[in-house]
Amino acid sequence: MTLRWIINLWMVGIPWLWLLMILWSWNLYVNIFWNNWWAEGNIFLMLNTLYIAAQSLVTLPLMFEIPFVLRWIKPFRVVSLMSAIIYNILFMGSVVDFFVVTNFEDEDTIEEDGFGDMFMSLIIFYNLVENFPIVIINCGIMIKEAILPFF
Repeated sequence: MTLRWIINLWMVGIPWLWLLMILWSWNLYVNIFWNNWWAEGNIFLMLNTLYIAAQSLVTLPLMFEIPFVLRWIKPFRVVSLMSAIIYNILFMGSVVDFFVVTNFEDEDTIEEDGFGDMFMSLIIFYNLVENFPIVIINCGIMIKEAILPFF
């Protein structure tokens, strides 16, 4: 059992920790420099940063497989898993919506809807680029929760 935990530590836990640091750096860089300090107090951006922090904190004991902590945070893990599934479904729906509007809509429809529809698509795309680290963390949560009972 100890050997299994050590292998998990070096093959899953440590790489995940490095990935989290990269994703956190991306989120902070985008929100501080591109968005001028979370667009000077934009609630949506600040809540996404809090969400990535919460999901990251839940993934650490999950990836390192610390048994007593995993039992203690089980209610948080359930909420985290459900929110990860919902967030990723909404994110992928936004990706599909963006590509449908930009690639498959008829030119006449785009001209009819005018500036508003295309502007909304660009806002959606910007948010997709900015928040893709959350999707990666959510995928990590879903995968680890799915394989945890088997190992």
